[in-house]
Amino acid sequence: MKNKILYILFILAFFGLTYLLNMGKKPEFTWIPTYSKYDKQPFGAFVLDKMLDASLKQTYTHSYKSVYRLLNEEYLENQNLLILTNSFDLPEEDIKDLLAYVEKGNKVLIAASYFSYDLMDTLHLSYNRSGYLGNIVDPLNIRKSMKPVYFFRTENQITSYEFPYVTMDGYFDPFIPAEATALNDSVPMEDKQSEDIRESDLSGGVSGPDSVVREDLPPVTVLAEDEFERPLLLKYPVGKGYLLLSSTPKMFTNYGVLDSVNSGFVWQTMGYLQDQPLMRTENLQRGTDQSTSPLRYILSNRALRWGLYVALLTVVLFMIFTAKRKQKVIPVIKAPENKMLSFVRSIASLYLRKNNNADMVRKKYVYWADRMKQQYGVDLINSEHDREFCISFAAKTGRDPDQIIELLGRLDSIHPDNYVTDEEMKQLIEKMNLIK
Repeated sequence: MKNKILYILFILAFFGLTYLLNMGKKPEFTWIPTYSKYDKQPFGAFVLDKMLDASLKQTYTHSYKSVYRLLNEEYLENQNLLILTNSFDLPEEDIKDLLAYVEKGNKVLIAASYFSYDLMDTLHLSYNRSGYLGNIVDPLNIRKSMKPVYFFRTENQITSYEFPYVTMDGYFDPFIPAEATALNDSVPMEDKQSEDIRESDLSGGVSGPDSVVREDLPPVTVLAEDEFERPLLLKYPVGKGYLLLSSTPKMFTNYGVLDSVNSGFVWQTMGYLQDQPLMRTENLQRGTDQSTSPLRYILSNRALRWGLYVALLTVVLFMIFTAKRKQKVIPVIKAPENKMLSFVRSIASLYLRKNNNADMVRKKYVYWADRMKQQYGVDLINSEHDREFCISFAAKTGRDPDQIIELLGRLDSIHPDNYVTDEEMKQLIEKMNLIK
């Protein structure tokens, strides 16, 4: 019972200490892009996944399967595909399969911080990460400290947004032949600025201050650009479908979706994928076909992590306090005490007080006669003690016949009313004890 009380008190004290240590702490945020559907941190995709599931009803699915498996094992058929990842780096064969799937009339949105050379080379584009911040110095003040202006185009309408630098990872460039650069530099700057900032369909690649028309390239639509007219979101036609390439994947995270000022950018972009059922895969970000491990998710959440620690400590304490075997106390059983000597002393004391030596001799005689009967088959009590009997008994015991005749004769003469001295009593008992 005492151990149970100590165990309960220790657990209560630990809970109290945990509460005091965490009572004044502000919520901690992890500014690591995971794009996970389970991650509620700023750069997780928990909110996006929930809103897509609610708005698209039964037409939105989530997967951890690779692009190769989705395309070659018929998991993906007549569906648009959404990929949010830090690095889009697929083998050349997978890129060809992906473009072949888009060519059939499907749409794929790839939002990544890095695009592989194989993809850019296939699309005759280049990707530049310079000019933007790659880390967060002060996460809680990023909106106050950095406010670059972006533009979003839908036909002839321009919508402006203010994106923090931390959500911008790079921009796209077309491949520019060396001779084309010189030709482009000959165009007066004022003539360039007099044209519309960006046409909705640019034939032959991405146009701008440093680009020219390429007749061998498909028309690319710039959907979003920064204040320096650098493309951030492209619509690249492939056959009957098109690729959407975004260099601002962090805008699709919880941080961007919950931003009331800039969330319109996310939903206008997602509007290009609403004509068919949508599937999102996290394989490129996680690098596995399996879903998030429950233990990994618990350890990534501060409250759940502490709960796990408390549970483990409780189990350890329970094992410590209940390690002993539970059973009733086994009483010590003493060996039975020999009361025979005490009984003999009590009887002897009784007879000693009565001082009836004749009765004591008679009782000793009866006990002795019973032992002789058992040992030699001689009945001393019921037999006549004549000379012939005494000689026979003496022969069996190996004693002198005269001594036997004298002893039996004296014993037969003692009656309860006779007086027998102490000395005589002792002599008679000693003689009986000698005959064994």
